[in-house]
Amino acid sequence: MLVVDVVENSSNQISLFDAQRANPGAQVGDTIADTLPPLEYGRIAAQSAKQVIVQKVREAERDRQYQEFKDRIGDIVNGIVKRVEYGSVIVDLGRGEAIVRRDEMLPREVFRNGDRVRAFIFDVRRETRGPQIFLSRTHPQFMAKLFAQEVPEIYDGIVE
Repeated sequence: MLVVDVVENSSNQISLFDAQRANPGAQVGDTIADTLPPLEYGRIAAQSAKQVIVQKVREAERDRQYQEFKDRIGDIVNGIVKRVEYGSVIVDLGRGEAIVRRDEMLPREVFRNGDRVRAFIFDVRRETRGPQIFLSRTHPQFMAKLFAQEVPEIYDGIVE
């Protein structure tokens, strides 16, 4: 608790008079620490506390991933193919995973594990199992963004 002349917040401040009763050398601006009694938790209570902490960490990780990618809709990203399931491709973007659905790929396009993929982020959704990042290789803006990256005149806005 912070030692002050006038207590405005009793949860983290203590008056000079009360502080000097606990510690005679206390002055304004000092901090006084109160020891808490030791708590005896059983195995089940400790297990449930651990479960809650792990759940909150996972939630924070999902939220961070969503916040990071929701502003990047319309960007081109590079990733590595992690696995192929039912024709859809799961891509590792480094700080998250994304999916390229079969209908968002070019016909006769085949990817294998470890292939590098360049794709267009066209949607980011919050879902129960975490944020879903959807990539496309057929979106009309994908070609426009590729041209803007590769052709300096388009990037500078000279040619549209």
